[in-house]
Amino acid sequence: MAELTQSYLRKILKYDPETGIFTWYIRKNGRRPPTYNVVAGTSDADAYIIIYIDGVPYLAARLAWLYMTGKWPDGEIDHIEKPVSNNAWANLREATHQQNCHNLIKAINNTSGFKGVSWHKQTRRWRAKCVYNGQSYWLGLFDTPEEAHAAYCRAAKKLHGAFARAG
Repeated sequence: MAELTQSYLRKILKYDPETGIFTWYIRKNGRRPPTYNVVAGTSDADAYIIIYIDGVPYLAARLAWLYMTGKWPDGEIDHIEKPVSNNAWANLREATHQQNCHNLIKAINNTSGFKGVSWHKQTRRWRAKCVYNGQSYWLGLFDTPEEAHAAYCRAAKKLHGAFARAG
């Protein structure tokens, strides 16, 4: 099967850079859609929008990149702000896998309420940790989760730059 091109993509789908929504020009059966726009894609389990083109699933964010630039991204596509279903052009940027991971939201099993903060049972204090290049940086122990989170935010900004996410 030939690689999907910008030309073919623009022939079958319309992308609105303001909203990040794709709509079909042509349905699978070749007929034009009704007078209203038919939104393309469905959400997967992680809320990413998946669009099937000729039986092949594509992430809508990657399709937006192809649609706007004419080329596939070299790495991954990062959603600057969450949710990941927001595929507006201003919310997308190219990223390495590591940069994309820096911009993750706090884990669902997080009990402190703050990214990079956990309870240290032995000292009965809050600890802060930031990970960069697979290495953990312990930032200290703090009396409150807010103090620990402030330390995390400073370290994340220094280590992750524009891809740092506080929450």
